[in-house]
Amino acid sequence: MKYLFILITPLLLISCQGNSTNGKSSPIDSTAIEAPADKKPLSVGEISIYQSTYNLSEDPNAENEVLKGLNFGIPESQYNRNEKKYLSQYEDDEVYGYHIGDFGFYNLTPYFNNNELYRVDINGFNKLDYNELLNEINVVKSIFSSKYGSPIYESNPPKDRELPSNEGICIAEWKAGKKVIQLCFFDFTKAAHSNLLKVVIFRSDKLQALQDQEKQKKEAYSNANTEMI
Repeated sequence: MKYLFILITPLLLISCQGNSTNGKSSPIDSTAIEAPADKKPLSVGEISIYQSTYNLSEDPNAENEVLKGLNFGIPESQYNRNEKKYLSQYEDDEVYGYHIGDFGFYNLTPYFNNNELYRVDINGFNKLDYNELLNEINVVKSIFSSKYGSPIYESNPPKDRELPSNEGICIAEWKAGKKVIQLCFFDFTKAAHSNLLKVVIFRSDKLQALQDQEKQKKEAYSNANTEMI
């Protein structure tokens, strides 16, 4: 399969208009979307204030699945046993790596807390051509909007080399109940400068539980031995 790219001008994104409450896509126009002026940009993997517009009654299991066949909450040993078999569903003999529609990626990065899967990153390929990455942004938005409706948060991607090296930012977000899907833009510098996309999918309730645990540990450490002085 050859990637299908939609040509756009370098600083113009295509965005979906209107939110969907039934998981169906809305018509797309060429209006660039800016993050609301009173809202700070979303960090990668951050729990946002934006509310889900996806109707879970259409697909009650949507918030329990990272992607079809891969569920949140499984132990690390089960994930490791089945990762290659799971990824094989996304292989194509005509392209290197894996793909969801015309979005190519090279691997998944799982995250666990208390031996439960709570987040997976879908890691796209590095792009030396910034305009090529802009085209890929449209591809990914179209894929997820076709199921989850228009993004509930959008912002323009950073300009080339605008972000600090090896840092990323969320440029679009969808939610299905407690499942959060973020399209994230990364500036990547190693052997050669490039940019890349990641799709970060996590359960907000499981992430909140992890953050609460870390807060409790920090408070316990801060208060340790204070009675001994």
